[in-house]
Amino acid sequence: MRRWNGWGDSGTSMALNGKALTMLQDRAGTGLKYDAHDDASIESFLAAIPASRLPAHALISLDKTQRFTVALGESYPDWLRRRTGAVPPVPDGVAYPESSEQVRTLIDLARPTTGL
Repeated sequence: MRRWNGWGDSGTSMALNGKALTMLQDRAGTGLKYDAHDDASIESFLAAIPASRLPAHALISLDKTQRFTVALGESYPDWLRRRTGAVPPVPDGVAYPESSEQVRTLIDLARPTTGL
């Protein structure tokens, strides 16, 4: 199962037997107590994302959810951001071109209008 901010189903848990728990504590230590209720919510992330600075365009989505989704990968630091609420840099827009003509249009939009 996949949660929005990591792997696993938060409604499923499995208790370790005493021997397994002791073995893990001996090898890894007890560490800090983690409370799943401390996880950041997707709503808190979306509320913290600033409005896009881009003008509306048919090829570019300004939707905060899509912008947030592409801002995070699957690396350990990204996973930690999802869990703790640290908002990463988020793009102003997301495009999914389906043809070389659409790619050309997007490149032309990104080119500075002041000239080189």
